[in-house]
Amino acid sequence: MYYRLLLDFNTLENGLIALTPEQSHYLKKVVRLKSHERFIALNGQGQAWLAEIIDNSAHLLEAINETSELPVQVNLMVAIPKNGFDDIV
Repeated sequence: MYYRLLLDFNTLENGLIALTPEQSHYLKKVVRLKSHERFIALNGQGQAWLAEIIDNSAHLLEAINETSELPVQVNLMVAIPKNGFDDIV
């Protein structure tokens, strides 16, 4: 399983994305990734890349085709309680 992180792709240069101090802290201290370990970098527009952490940057390795849609349709139904719809929300 790879961890996912939303990155700012405006800082992309030669396949490297500079990580903010918060992102670096999250990957190194919270998730405890070591140098050269991999995670999934997201751009916030539905695209994902396999990335490798190198110092305070992420090296994009390859694009990943992820589908987040369910293969089946899901319908949710709710009965309105006596006290009103606020209890549902």
